[in-house]
Amino acid sequence: MDHRLIIVEGCPGSGKSSTSQFLCRQLQRAGHACRWYYEEEMPHPVAATKGIGRVRDFREYGRAALRRWRDFVSRARRSDEIAIIESHFFQDVITPLLRVDVKPQRIRKVVHGMAKVC
Repeated sequence: MDHRLIIVEGCPGSGKSSTSQFLCRQLQRAGHACRWYYEEEMPHPVAATKGIGRVRDFREYGRAALRRWRDFVSRARRSDEIAIIESHFFQDVITPLLRVDVKPQRIRKVVHGMAKVC
């Protein structure tokens, strides 16, 4: 398998966890090393949602989110394991920023920065 990162996104209750767990089990049955990162797992390898209570925290939050994502991708590239991440971009990155009225272009900048790392 050439790609080792699977991102499962969707609205709350849409079956992200069930889908992620199913994918991981199927990949393992097919002989692939696989790791599912449950959205509520603590500590989570990429979650950086603490401290986004005010808009002025945006830059610090964006830097922290990008730093954690870079670290995770760096570790994942050195591993033979397939990583399945659920709910990260929508629920853990975008939603907290929307709640504090961060401008869409700033949110785009954070998400695009994270996507470039891959």
